[in-house]
Amino acid sequence: MDKLALSGPLCAVLLAAGSALAECRVSDFEIRITKAQWVDECRRRSCPIMKGAAVLTNKCAVAASPQVRIVGLNKAGDPIAVHEAWPFGASNIAPGAHPFSLDQWLDYDPEIARFQAEVVRITTW
Repeated sequence: MDKLALSGPLCAVLLAAGSALAECRVSDFEIRITKAQWVDECRRRSCPIMKGAAVLTNKCAVAASPQVRIVGLNKAGDPIAVHEAWPFGASNIAPGAHPFSLDQWLDYDPEIARFQAEVVRITTW
């Protein structure tokens, strides 16, 4: 069986990407919901939607991209709605604080009393 040998600039890029990701862990990212609520802006019928904002802080030494999970909890603290997304798409975010929108991340459910968010995975693009 032939083996593929990588060398030169492509090899350096692949090794650097793997090394950067190895340096970052989920625990290097913090997320804080600054606002999350149901807003009903319809005039003829009720149509509540989620409006919100959060700040994600990258404490890793390099840029990376976090996958975020938001959970809608009922009054007892039980999860009743979950959504995962990449709030910055296929973009790595530099170290520091980065605000992003939570608008329409969850469908309306009158049982949702509060929201919780966490970083569940990181990658580099």
